[in-house]
Amino acid sequence: MFLLCLQSACPSLTSHPQALFNTCSIATASIKGGSLLNPKSQRSSCESGCGGPRLGRRSNNSGSRRIRGSAGVFRLLFDHSINISGHRRVEKKRTVTRFPLGSVSYIFAYGSGVKQQLGYKNVQQPAAKPSSSKSSSSNVIDLVFCVRDALGFHAENMHRHPSHYSALRHLGPRFAAQYQERMGAGVYFNTLVPLEDLGLTIKYGVVSEEHLIEDLLHWRHLYLAGRLQKPVTDLVNPADNPRLKSALDRNLLSAFHSALLLLPEKFTAFELFHTIASLSYKGDFRMIFGENKQKVHNIVTPQINEFFSLYQPVMSKLDKYVAVDMHGQEPGSRRPAILFEQDKSAMATSYHLRSLPRELRRRLQRNAACRGDYADVVEHLSMAPLLPKVLQVSVNDIVWRSSVTQSLKNIATAGVFKSIVYSYRKAMKTFAN
Repeated sequence: MFLLCLQSACPSLTSHPQALFNTCSIATASIKGGSLLNPKSQRSSCESGCGGPRLGRRSNNSGSRRIRGSAGVFRLLFDHSINISGHRRVEKKRTVTRFPLGSVSYIFAYGSGVKQQLGYKNVQQPAAKPSSSKSSSSNVIDLVFCVRDALGFHAENMHRHPSHYSALRHLGPRFAAQYQERMGAGVYFNTLVPLEDLGLTIKYGVVSEEHLIEDLLHWRHLYLAGRLQKPVTDLVNPADNPRLKSALDRNLLSAFHSALLLLPEKFTAFELFHTIASLSYKGDFRMIFGENKQKVHNIVTPQINEFFSLYQPVMSKLDKYVAVDMHGQEPGSRRPAILFEQDKSAMATSYHLRSLPRELRRRLQRNAACRGDYADVVEHLSMAPLLPKVLQVSVNDIVWRSSVTQSLKNIATAGVFKSIVYSYRKAMKTFAN
């Protein structure tokens, strides 16, 4: 017998995954005829959430608050993110007007500067007062600005912060906007930007809202979509933008469908989230050199609770296909573990294949041994023992192309010197860990 957690996880519960689930109502599921059935009468009565912070669905920070307007956004950006990164609070007025916010619809922070990873200092620990002449942050804080008007953003940002840009700034904001939209994965990065008054070093990307939504829905590049399949810190609540919120949710659902197709019938919670986090890394050419080979393990291990919280709504949607045993044991040992069991019937596999994003379906159709339309490919792959390998190759195809083109693009936007310094820092972190 397996226990199905049907309620949305409370974001405030971060001490242990089991505690996260134990707060939810649990129903009994039975496995009949190869499918996992869940009585509708025992569905969650708390699907609207457990009263967690309204800041954003990926942020578990206590004391968060929903803030509207440009001033509130940047109070939250630096008052909250700097605390997470181990830096002191700063005067709010010094951060309000740092970036142009007129066309910004979403901002998120990611990476080891805001999310704990093995091999890095504890992001919750306070640091000493930063030097006024030099950034004291050992981890670069990564930010992404989603904008409705790329040209307007770059025009104003170049006027305020010309030093953030490489020599490309001399070609003007129109060129920067076109370079952002037409090359690589549709993101323009300014790298190793020192905020000396705050003791921070940041790297920030700019993406148009249309490009981000396309990547989230269809995995055209699986670049920012891959970033957003892992826990990040939302600095602008995506719930205020229904179209973007729907695309973010769809991206998580697509990642879960893909992971189920890659995993065996029985698997642990760590294996599930490791598989999801690996989607955007296994095909990345930077994993060959310049990135820690244990990168995914280092991300998932300390963030397992946040992964649970992030994917709990998806688990509820797919509870007919996946069951969870909260009191299982790791295979080959007696250590307690959260175990999953999924329906691996041809019908369930076909459902997952039909639910994949458009670009991945196109790659599968090209890589499958059979020929025909996608319905024929689904029928063939749903019974093919090599499905996980074909699917992984298809995901890798998307990631490899976007990682190469975006990395080449970043050399120009960062400048040669900053590119060398950034690559050197990444390499040093790899060898140090």
